[in-house]
Order: sequence, then structure tokens, then C-alpha cells
Amino acid sequence: MGVALLRWQRRRSLLLGSLLLSGAVVGFFVAAAAAADSPDANAGQFEAIFNGRTLDGWHAVPAETAGDWSVADGAIVGCGSQHRQAYLVYDDENLADFELKFEYRLRTEGNTGVELRARPDESGKRAFEGYHADLGHVGIGPHILGAWDFHFAEREEPACLRGTRLVIEADGTLERDEIAEAVTKADIRPRDWNQVHVVARGNHLQLLINDKLSSEFVDRMPRWFREGAIGLQLHEKDTVVEFRELRLKRLTQQAQPEQAQATKTPRGSGNSLAWRELPPLPDDEGFAGMFAGVSGDAVIAAGGANFPAARPWDGGEKRWYDTIFVFDQRRESWQLADARLPHSLAYGVSVTHRDRVICVGGEDGQRARTEVFALTWNGSRLERSELPPLPEARTQMCGALVGDVIYLAGGLVDPAGTEASNSFWALDLSAPAAEQSWQVLPTWPGPARMQAVAAAHEGRFYLFSGVQLKAGADGKPQRVVPYLRDAYCYTPVPEDQTGAWRPLADLPRPAAAAPSPAFALGHAHLVIAGGATEPAEPDQLATHPGFTRELLAYHPTTDRWSRRGEVPTGASRVTAPTVSLEGATAVVSGEARPGVRSPQVWVAKFHAPMAEAFGATNWLVLAAYLLVLVGIGGYFAMREKTTDDFFLGGRRVPWWAAGLSVFATQLSAITYLAIPARSFGTNWQYFLISLGILAVAPLVVYVYLPWFRAREVTSAYEVLERRFGLSVRLFGSASFIAFQLGRMGIVVLLPALALSAVTGLNVFLCIAVMGLLSTLYTVLGGIEAVIWTDVLQVFVLLGGALAALAIVAFDTDGGLGRVISAAAEQDKFRLADWQWDWTGDAIGVLIVGALFTNLVQYTTDQAVVQRYLSTRDERRAARAVWTNALLSVPAAALFFLVGTALFVFYQQRPAELATLAQADQVFPWFIASEMPAGLAGLVIAGVFAAAMSSLDSSMHSIATAVTTDFVVRLGSSRSDTARLRIARGLTLILGLLGTATAMMMATLEVLYLWDLFLALVGLLGGTLAGLFLLGVFTKRPTATHAWCGIVASLATLTYVKFATPLAGLTYAGIGAVVCFGGAILVATVLPAPRNNPQPS
Repeated sequence: MGVALLRWQRRRSLLLGSLLLSGAVVGFFVAAAAAADSPDANAGQFEAIFNGRTLDGWHAVPAETAGDWSVADGAIVGCGSQHRQAYLVYDDENLADFELKFEYRLRTEGNTGVELRARPDESGKRAFEGYHADLGHVGIGPHILGAWDFHFAEREEPACLRGTRLVIEADGTLERDEIAEAVTKADIRPRDWNQVHVVARGNHLQLLINDKLSSEFVDRMPRWFREGAIGLQLHEKDTVVEFRELRLKRLTQQAQPEQAQATKTPRGSGNSLAWRELPPLPDDEGFAGMFAGVSGDAVIAAGGANFPAARPWDGGEKRWYDTIFVFDQRRESWQLADARLPHSLAYGVSVTHRDRVICVGGEDGQRARTEVFALTWNGSRLERSELPPLPEARTQMCGALVGDVIYLAGGLVDPAGTEASNSFWALDLSAPAAEQSWQVLPTWPGPARMQAVAAAHEGRFYLFSGVQLKAGADGKPQRVVPYLRDAYCYTPVPEDQTGAWRPLADLPRPAAAAPSPAFALGHAHLVIAGGATEPAEPDQLATHPGFTRELLAYHPTTDRWSRRGEVPTGASRVTAPTVSLEGATAVVSGEARPGVRSPQVWVAKFHAPMAEAFGATNWLVLAAYLLVLVGIGGYFAMREKTTDDFFLGGRRVPWWAAGLSVFATQLSAITYLAIPARSFGTNWQYFLISLGILAVAPLVVYVYLPWFRAREVTSAYEVLERRFGLSVRLFGSASFIAFQLGRMGIVVLLPALALSAVTGLNVFLCIAVMGLLSTLYTVLGGIEAVIWTDVLQVFVLLGGALAALAIVAFDTDGGLGRVISAAAEQDKFRLADWQWDWTGDAIGVLIVGALFTNLVQYTTDQAVVQRYLSTRDERRAARAVWTNALLSVPAAALFFLVGTALFVFYQQRPAELATLAQADQVFPWFIASEMPAGLAGLVIAGVFAAAMSSLDSSMHSIATAVTTDFVVRLGSSRSDTARLRIARGLTLILGLLGTATAMMMATLEVLYLWDLFLALVGLLGGTLAGLFLLGVFTKRPTATHAWCGIVASLATLTYVKFATPLAGLTYAGIGAVVCFGGAILVATVLPAPRNNPQPS
């Protein structure tokens, strides 16, 4: 009676702790749901600066106008009296960078606004000087509502009307651009509430009304206003205006101003680039056609051409340069190098290769050049080295570096020529210097061109747009109109660097001479910034509005173009080189309009977009789902009394549940996200891997399963001891433990990163929820909790995939039939590459991978074998195996079909495909942005559960292996109760370790180290499969022979991994065959003595 009471008290304490933890988690999600329902779900650190009841925290200016301000119905009410202007000022008068949100309503005719970074005007001209956002209604003047006013005591006051983007240069000159899709008169609700959002970041201020950008400006004058007060304005007598929901978010003050310029774009795309201006080149004019790249810690910019004396329409002469500028990235400053180019040079191609800036061709003002040379910065001076010259002089071509190969396309043989070239050349820089030479390659299937744009992406060369030439009536070169919009992709073959061209979708508009190479935006988009769309007429040069600032994004997978915002005001848009710079791209100098250079250097850095707010409904569904998982653990905690219960569920798990759990164990969150990503990006070749289970399942049912069940084992590796001895058992168990320890953090981190990137959920919150809750229910409920949460997860994930397929079919013209036909037309259902190439994804590799990958998973993995052993008998275990096998194939087909459907969906809607940071984010992005509220929350919860399933399977199976194979086998005799405590303690420690590891990897850049570790321990899988094959199918080999097979297998795999190009899918087959064959070979040559007893 006392022992039973003690057990109950312990179990009650455990359950109480679990309820407290799960209650805290649910409480957090409920709070998040409440926040998501607030007017500003994404506010984060916004704070209310008006309490809705009193004017505490505010004061009137002038003081005698205090009676003009009151509070009614939760709003600040201003009623103009005798004073023409009155202000209600927030008490914190030293605000620098911030975001301000509020709603306002003008109940009468009149004008109002808000003072920003305001400070007292000592000149007496006004009450304040600073920046002023106008909110007067439309009747007071054209484009006044939504404009910026500049209240300066000692400066000129320019106009920045609604729909305008203004730049005030340091010398007071003004540059204005029109904002596409700015707020209009029709967007304003007279006599009703309107939403205002002001962003003040550095010297860049934006005004948005009703979620549309109204106007913005950049103030580069030396005396720009860095901080000040916020003041609500009553402009004149008898005006009545109300303000409510005033919220303020203080931003970290920017060390560099003008961090970003954002414009509204279609849902899902957003402007995912943040632009930052570096110090300009130390030249007043700037240069077109420079050479640029990175060497060491320095950016090198050399050569170029400009009109130093006068503009071309005023008779100015173009001049070419041989100067070299060096930018110290640590000090962020330019210096003029002592060294010079061998001669004046511009309009060639430059690439960065292994710390060298390689300059190719170009022109010197008289003729095109053939020289190719490299510039290297050693920290104090420049060094120049020669490379093989071009086969023929070239200028105004484009080029890019693909791996170690420079590709050049098109250009001019003679700067005054009337015909462009269609040459396509390559130089392999990986070859020995004495053997390097330019190779002439087949040209693209399109017109010859100059001033095209190049790009390199995933081992391919891209060619976009360009200009054709012809001889005019006077015999001089004339540009062919319209400019080219075609595009091509070249795929090299590694052996000889020749390959095949294929045409791509045409650009939405020409983009001749745009900054080149085009740069990457996220994982898969290529961006063309600006470019020339048509030639400028000579008599219109002086009034030319400038080249387009539009960003065009190309998605190679779907072969579609979309518009993605604009480059910053003042940034160069043609004849500028791009330079990869620490995860960003720099655009160096160039032209903003014909004949007008710019010394500015802009850096664009990718920022992953985020779907709309997760929403209250999704938060509540997620919380409810996770609470159910903990409830399952709590329920089964009442039944876990022995180690047999904890490890094997008392062998009472239904066969169908065990089968579903085996399926869920193999379906990690990584797999759930990665399979659709693979079929989205490629085809169905890897579907063959899932068919391997149909070949392996009979082997498991008729050979391995009787072998395991007949020996009544708890750990799969006990059978290795009975066959080969203790040392082999410990090796097998330790190999499994090492691999599972290595992957625990990864299986939680990677889906957490994917979910966080597209939903906005904090990555550490994702990791903590998945790690702690899975640890909780596994410690409580043992294998039964693990299995039954797996069962729930299977239904949710399959339901989510079916729902995604249904949504795509419903939203696609022609339904699912059109999805399938469109994908088939583009060869998206290809199952095999019918070549015998063992280095890629050819049919032979896939067959070997399908057989041996499944053999490793279903015969050596403790997490899977444990489920075979959790059923009542061998017959039910066999049913579990068949359940998994028969479910795996149609489920894999479903997941592959989801990815294919997403391909067609986003091909029809290219603007809605976000510029994602990773390939595996495409399905989470679709879930978060396209699925209805509630369903999205449920599917995201399923992804959480899939990650938790992988973690709980790892921690529970490791705890089983450690307890059974090491603690019990090598330690002293312990009671079953003591073993159960050890198992639960190990599970708790392992769960916390996996969670902490994932958090550490999210903080530190150690993923590459983890990849190396997993690559090494992952080699053990094939070796283990060979050991089990040896144990099942042979009798002669002994422990000594088995160890010979192990050593041979590991040595062979290490060599294959690091010294051959063989595909990774072959590793399991190689490891198994070498281990099995090596042991048999040694046993044949050196058989065991007859009197050497064999393990049973």
C-alpha cells in the first residue's frame, strides 16, 4: 500500500508539473492570439502614448491653448479657438528614430497635421521648426493632404507633395520622382477615420495613409533634424479634429542614414532589399563602365568614362580613365591608389575570383582591347598580373563567373562598328596557368547584341536583354528599336565546359546595360536593377527623366518575371558593375540618366519577407493542438509502471498505430517541407526512393521481424551481441546514438527556421515549444505517448497536404487537370534519368539508394525496430510493417504532387511567390499566405508536431539504447523501478540537450561543422546494415570477421566520401556491401577454429 501511494504521489507531481508547463505554453499562445487581434498585430514594441482617458503625457503649445484640447470617446479632440495654430506636444521631446501610428478624423473643413522632430523656432517665424506631415482634407489645395512641409528657420523650404519622393542634396539641389501606386484622393475617407503611419529612420522619413505610401523624403543637408518632439496640430480657428490609437515604436538610431526605401508591391513579393549608401567615390562626376571587384578586405573600382567639362548636349567630350580607387571596408573610406591601369579603359567585364579582380577587355576611347589582367590588393598596394588575352578585341559585352569559369557574351569588336557580336567565350581559371586559354563555345539561339546583362546561378550562365546595331543612313551605328527583351540560359557540361542553350521567358521590358551581373535576391530570384528601355533622342538628352528605377526579378525554377520595387533615388541604373559584398551586392558608380554619371555606391542586402500576421485563430488552433499532445503524454503517464511499458508500451500497441508511427518516424518536418520543395524545383526523380520500401518490406516481414521477435529483445543491437559478441553490440548501439545525437538539434532547428522565416514566429520560441513539449510528453508517456502523437500527426500532415492541393486546384484556371497537364508539358513528372552516371541522380543511383536507404532505416534504426516490438505478436508487427509500406508510397506521391502543384500555382502568379531565403520555405510560405485562418494554424501545428516526432523518437530511442545496451548491460543489477527512473532521466536530459543544441545552432554559425559531423557519422548507416545482413544471412563469420568488415566498410566510405564524386545515395549500398562482403571474404580465408564457440 505504501509503495503504491508513493508511486501515485510521484506520478501526481509529474502530472502537476506537466500541467503547469503546458498551461504556461497555452497561456503564451492565447496572449499572442489576443495581440494578433489587436489593431497592430505586427507592432512588436509599439507602445501607447495616449491612454484614451486623459491628456497625461502631453502639453499644449502655446500654453494658453490648453483649452482647445480635450478627450472624448477615447480620442483626443482639438477645437480651434482664437489662435491660428495650436499644438498638443508629447512630453518626450528628444525622439530620434521611430515609427508613429495613429488614426485621425477631421469633422469640419480645415487643415491639420503632425510635427515631427520639432524644436522651438527661435527666429519667431513659427512655434516650431522641423518636419511636418500635412493631413488637411483634399479641398485645401492639390496634393496637400499626404504631403511633407519643411518648417525651417534658416533654410529653403521645398515642396514634397503627395505622390512625390524627394531627395534634398547636400548642396540644396532637389531631385524628385513620382511614387508608383501612391495614395490618391480616392483612398481618403473625408469626415471619417483614416490611418496614418510615419516612419522616421535617420534622414529618411516616410508618410503612409491607409496603408499606402503617400510621400517620402531624404534630407542630406548638413543641418538635418536628427531628433525632436511630436506635436499634433490645429491649423486654424473652428477646425475640429480627433486623434486616437496613438502608438509609438522607438527604433535603434541608425549609424548610416537611408537604410531602406520601401514601396508597396503585390502580396507575397514585397521589396525584400534594404539599400544602404556607402561613401561615394572621391570624384565629383562619377564614372560609367568601371571595373570593380573585391580583393582582401578592399573593394577595387577602376577605369571608366565620363564627361568632365560639360554635358554631351552642351558639346562635352567623353574622357576615359586609368585611375584605381580602393575602398577599405573596415574604415568605410575610399582612397586613390598609386597604381594605374595599363591604359585608360572602360566598358569591359570584371569578376572576382579567389581574392583577385579580373578585368577583361573594354575600350580606351579609340579601339576595343584584348587584354585580360588581375588586380590584387595586399593591404597597402595593388599588384597586377596578366592572364590569357581574348581571341579578339571586345567591348560592351557582358560576363559572369560560374564556378571557376569566366563566360563572356556579345559586345562590339569596334566601338564605332555597326554590328554587334554573338561570340560566346569561356576561360577556365581552375586549369594550370600555362594551360589556360579562351574557348570558343556555341552561341545562343538569338540575335547578336551588346550591353546585355549576365548572371550566374546554380552552375548556369544567364543572358538577358541587350541592344542590336545596324548601319544608319549616314553609315554610322544606329541602335535597333525596340531593344531586346529575350533571355537565355546556358548549362555547361563539367568535362569540357560546353553545354546547351535554352530560351527563357521574355523580360517584361528591355533592360539594356543594367548593372551586371544581375544579383541574387533570396534563394532563387535574380534581380535586374534599372536598365535602358529605349534610346534617348539627341535633342531630348537635357530633359531626359532618367533611366527606369524598376527592379525586375526572374525566378529560374518557374521561368517567370515579376516587378519587385525600385532602386533608391539617385542610384545608378545602367553601365555599372555589381560586386558581391559579404552577403550583399554593391552597385558601383554608373549612370542615372544619359550623359550624367554618379559617384554614389549603393549596397543592396536581402531581407526575407514575412507573410501577413499569423492571426488569433491560427494561434488558438496551434495552442489547442499542442495542448492535445501534452494531454496524450499525461494520459499514458498513468500506465507507465515498468521499463517494458516505457520502452515497448507493454507490447499492447495496436498494429495499425504502430504502422502509422513508423511512417511518422520516417516523415520528419524536414522531409515534409523538403519533398514539395524538391518537386517544385526539379521533378519526381526522388519519388523512386519511396518505392524502395515495397522491396524492403517483404525482407523485413519474413526475415528480420522473426529474428527480432524470437529473441525478445528491447534494443535492436542485443541481437548483434548474441550473434557476434558484446563489442559488436556496443559498436552498433554507439553508432546509432552518435547519429541520433547529431541530428536531434537539426531536426528541430531547420523547420523552426523555415516557419520563423515565413510566419514571423520567433525562432527561439519555435525551438523551445517543440523541444520542451516533446520532452514533456515523452518523459510522461514513454513509447505509447510517442506513438499516439505520431498517429495524430499523420492525419494532420496528410490532411494539410490534401488541403494545399485542393486550394491550388481551386485557384488555378482549369483545376487539378490543368495543373497536371501544365506540369507534364514541362517535364515535371520525370521519374528517372536513364543514364548510368554514378555521380548524380541517374537511374542506377536511385535504385541503389531506394533499396539500401530503406534497408538501413527499417532494419538498423532502433526507433523503427522499437515499434515492431511494441505490438502483441509477430503477426501484428507484420501488419504494422505492411501498413507503413502501403501508406508511404501514396503519401510520397501526395507530397511530390503538392510541390508540382505549387510550381504551376506560382508560375501563374509570379508576383505572389516571395523572395525566399531557402528552397524549403516555399510550402510554409504557401501555408502562411494562402491557407485560410485556422487551417493554416492546424497545418503549421502539424509541422511543429512532425519536428517534435523526430525529436521524441530520437530521445526515446537513445534513452532505450543507452539504458539497455550500456547501463543495464555493463552496470550492476538494478531493479526495474531504478531502470525506469534512469530511462526517464535520460529522456529528460536528451530532450533538453536537443533543444539547447538547436538554440545554440540558431545563434552561432556552426551549421557547416554540424554538416561535417553528420556526414561522418552518417557513413555508419551502411556499415550497420551490412552487420545486420551478416547476422541474419550467415553463420560462419565471427566477431573478428565482423570487425574486419566494419573497418573495411568505414575505410571505403571515408575514401568515397572525401576522394570521389560518387553520389551520396550510393553510400549506404557501398557500406553494406563492403561490410558484408569483407567479413565473408576474411571468414573464407581465415575461418574460425572449430573449437571456437559461436555466440547463439
